[in-house]
Amino acid sequence: MPNFADDFKANFSLYPATNKKQERSPDAWGFVKVSADQVPALIAYLQQAPRSTWTRKDGTNVEEVSIRLAGWKMDSEKYGTFLSGQVSPERAQSSVVPPADSALLGF
Repeated sequence: MPNFADDFKANFSLYPATNKKQERSPDAWGFVKVSADQVPALIAYLQQAPRSTWTRKDGTNVEEVSIRLAGWKMDSEKYGTFLSGQVSPERAQSSVVPPADSALLGF
């Protein structure tokens, strides 16, 4: 895998949904924010990063690029408990996905 460790950085925030109107409404909402000076590096990463392939139920192959997320539980008077974190190029050691712990999210 090419070394993209310092190629781009971005941030995200993910907040629990408080007004779910339907069962299919999202449990959380948020934003990924990429500063304008990081956009060219993000585009370059997306164009050059290794791809993995998976197959949909209909037999269509899909190529994808992974982007790493790292989040920290935060508290806010306005939003309560939420995740705040960083978005960065995938690192080789992050290819193993740990089991999800929904208790960490606080919702």
